[in-house]
Amino acid sequence: MSDQDDLAEILGTRETPMLEFKREVNREGRRGDAIGKAVCAMANDLCGKGGGDILIGVNDKGEPVDGVDTRDVTLRALTEFRDDGLILDRPSLTVRVALFRGKPVIRMRVEASATPPVRYNGVVYVRPGPTTRQAGREDERVLSERRRAVDGPFDTRARGRSTLADLDLDLFRHSYLPAMIDPEVIEENGRPLTTQPASLHLATPDGIPTALGLLVVGLDPSSDIPGAYV
Repeated sequence: MSDQDDLAEILGTRETPMLEFKREVNREGRRGDAIGKAVCAMANDLCGKGGGDILIGVNDKGEPVDGVDTRDVTLRALTEFRDDGLILDRPSLTVRVALFRGKPVIRMRVEASATPPVRYNGVVYVRPGPTTRQAGREDERVLSERRRAVDGPFDTRARGRSTLADLDLDLFRHSYLPAMIDPEVIEENGRPLTTQPASLHLATPDGIPTALGLLVVGLDPSSDIPGAYV
């Protein structure tokens, strides 16, 4: 995406769990507090979409406002949300000037945290819909389970850019599977081939290959795991 692309066409014109609008920048008081909470919520990524965007200079109706302060000093002040110690673990975010419906706005792109739950001033915030809210007990449980999944052994972690098409399923069926599981058990089990890798941690239940799967029966492991070999 170039700096000349219009965000309205890319992100939409309505607030969503991944998109929030703010009219102006005010680092102090309620406005600054609202932006900090929104950054925290985007980093927690409750909906699992990879993070989200905060557009400053857009009203609640999805219309750009005039006179948005896009000076460097303003961009630096917004970048400080990453480093001021109020949001922990520290989020990954970028701040730049962009276009929205043909007018300049400030775009804060917040990446999903790999170690949720993230807290702002000691409180967990999420976006279950188009508004930022304090996380409930179940929300925190979901985020904590997501963190534990990431903290697991490297070889059982999903490789998000891969699919089952990246695995040599013929090699898996004829060589790896019979070496690991008794043939009678395989026959009794009756699982379809596409779900069998998950039973041996070569893929997730959703069919995303793990690092182990790519290393053992991947068609081209080094394309996803540089320097990989067995």
